[in-house]
Amino acid sequence: MKSVRFAVFGFFLLAVQSTLFSPAKMGIIKEIVGSQKLGTANGLMQMLTMVGILGGMAVGGGWFDGELHRLNEENGVSVDNAWGAALVPVIVIGLCSLLPLVLALFIRRTPEHPGAKFRKAIFRSHFLDLKYLFGHAVLRRTGLFIAFYWLVANFLGLAFFGFAKELYPDVAEGGVSSASGRMFMVIGAGLIVGSLLVSLFTKNGNRLGLSIFGGFVMAAGFAAVGTLTPESTPWFGAVALVGFASGFFVVPLNAHLQDQIEEDHRGRVLSAQNLMGSLSGIVAIVASSLMKLAGLTVSMQTLVFVPFIIIVSFQLHRMLRISALKAP
Repeated sequence: MKSVRFAVFGFFLLAVQSTLFSPAKMGIIKEIVGSQKLGTANGLMQMLTMVGILGGMAVGGGWFDGELHRLNEENGVSVDNAWGAALVPVIVIGLCSLLPLVLALFIRRTPEHPGAKFRKAIFRSHFLDLKYLFGHAVLRRTGLFIAFYWLVANFLGLAFFGFAKELYPDVAEGGVSSASGRMFMVIGAGLIVGSLLVSLFTKNGNRLGLSIFGGFVMAAGFAAVGTLTPESTPWFGAVALVGFASGFFVVPLNAHLQDQIEEDHRGRVLSAQNLMGSLSGIVAIVASSLMKLAGLTVSMQTLVFVPFIIIVSFQLHRMLRISALKAP
């Protein structure tokens, strides 16, 4: 239909689907594997999630740019070519999205919770769930660390598109999607390796101390991404390092949050955590826009985040040392 508004509405529907799917997915892990294997399961799930997200970005970006280049050569450079280039990939992805419906049939059933009934208040209870999360110290602290991770991750996603636009300023000619796709593939590869290692290290129980290591290494990776030449070999190495460290930072925190939630409140707390993640994404957009208005390049914006990551890592270390993240 070549309607930007309709396309944005489609993304809105995808976001609603994620809002329903993610708490359900994360909520049943403990019921299926138990506390001891929670870290391992989260590592594997994080790895597979990133394979899907980042692999899709890389394949979709390259596919779109290839189609756009072909249409530009056949018809001359035109905005309409972008709609045509997106058409086939979107149709194929739509058909592939039916696969999870089949896979869902093989998920082990977990006990239902008939005490929770559908009611109109559910449309505003999302924010009441956030109040519940903040009312419990351990959940609040863990949730804020996870939300900070998503703030950093959302910013980096924006930064990749910024780097790609700096490298390929003529958007109509293409190249931005492929370049950003390569960046997402590299950070995804690092995240996969990091998540798998965390799964191995936590096979006998979750280890929150791994998050401290991940935080400091992530800060070092951000510093390198902000100082090296984009798309150079060392720069891609720094991007991979950020991904690697991200797995160490967020996987143990996710497992810890799931383990600390009371069974009857697990879904609502995880839903509230998703809300915090969404809000952190908005903060990342605002922060990136303000820094851009201030005249900061994408590299300089990346360096701004380094001291904040270090401060959060030190705070995490302090709280673990005094067991402030453990339930009394």
